[in-house]
Amino acid sequence: RLLNKAFGDDLLIFFRCPAHVVAHSISCYTFKSINRKNTKMDVSGHAAIVTGGASGLGATTAQALAANGAKVAIFDLNMNAAQKMADEIGGIAVSCDVSSAESAEAAVAEAREKHGPARILVSCAGIAPPKKIVGRDGA
Repeated sequence: RLLNKAFGDDLLIFFRCPAHVVAHSISCYTFKSINRKNTKMDVSGHAAIVTGGASGLGATTAQALAANGAKVAIFDLNMNAAQKMADEIGGIAVSCDVSSAESAEAAVAEAREKHGPARILVSCAGIAPPKKIVGRDGA
């Protein structure tokens, strides 16, 4: 919600789902457009923001977007990891705490200054400890 406020009318595509679905959608799926022609999702040249893009599902999504020609801004609190990923994919790293409206607005402004208005936002930010969430017995 905070990032949506920061974007205004610039946003074209917003994903808030598992990154493997996003990555698969970008590279494989076609969709029916209004005129009923099959068209492939073309992200080439579009500015994209991936929150939580320094690791895990966010990093995979950032890689998929960059591989398909998007200009990717990685928003993350861990700037060392964000910069490493940005260097790997040819993107930019931007410090952002998505729980803060001020931080999100400043990060979107910085990304817009470097890549132009973002047309794609993938929300992967979150903090969870690396541990099993379901045991063998399903509990």
